[in-house]
Amino acid sequence: MTNWSRTPGTRVYAMRNGDDNHLYLFGFGTYEGDFTPPGWARTGLGEVTYENPRIRLDDGKTVWGFECWWGLEEAWPALVERYAPRTVVMVDVDEYHAEVQAASEEAAR
Repeated sequence: MTNWSRTPGTRVYAMRNGDDNHLYLFGFGTYEGDFTPPGWARTGLGEVTYENPRIRLDDGKTVWGFECWWGLEEAWPALVERYAPRTVVMVDVDEYHAEVQAASEEAAR
């Protein structure tokens, strides 16, 4: 893998997480730069009000750096090989956002 800086336009992967059997992948896309996420963006510590990497996935959806592990697209095959035999599972970022929102609303009750 080559050294790189966070240059807008760089092709990247965005992975939600992994467990003993799976790597949960949002997909591949383009790093657009660092921006302040919209008001709905929250972590366990509250609203995200600082600039964060914004990744535009190939399906046109957006995932933020605080929501995923991300890196150069060219590094993905080595990552999959390193963690073999885990299965790659695609995760829809909109469904993920809906799950996070529902959990946040439930916790607020």
